[in-house]
Amino acid sequence: MKKAISSAFGLFAALAIGFANNADNISYQPKDKVIFEKYCEYIKPFEANTLQELIVKSAQFFLDAPYEGGTCELIPERLVINLHEFDCVTLVESCFALSRMVKS
Repeated sequence: MKKAISSAFGLFAALAIGFANNADNISYQPKDKVIFEKYCEYIKPFEANTLQELIVKSAQFFLDAPYEGGTCELIPERLVINLHEFDCVTLVESCFALSRMVKS
C-alpha cells in the first residue's frame, strides 16, 4: 500500500507537470491531500478485497461529502482534483480510480 501511495503522489505530480506549466491550469485545495491521506489509512485494512468491494468501501468513506454540481465544469478547462465535494459523476469516477489505485 505504501508503494501505491507513493506511486499515486508521483502520478499526481506527473499529471500536474505534464498538464500545465503553471498552477493556473490545475484546480485543487490543500484539504484534498489531507482527505487522500485519511482515505489511504481508512482503506488499508480492505486492500485484499475485490475491486467491487473496494469501490463500495470508497463510496462509504465519502458518504458525508457534500454534493456540488458541476465540479469539473471550469472555464477554461483544467485538471481538477477534488475530494471534498462531488457531483454524481465525480463521486463514481473518484471511487473507481482510488479503488484501482489500491489494487495496483
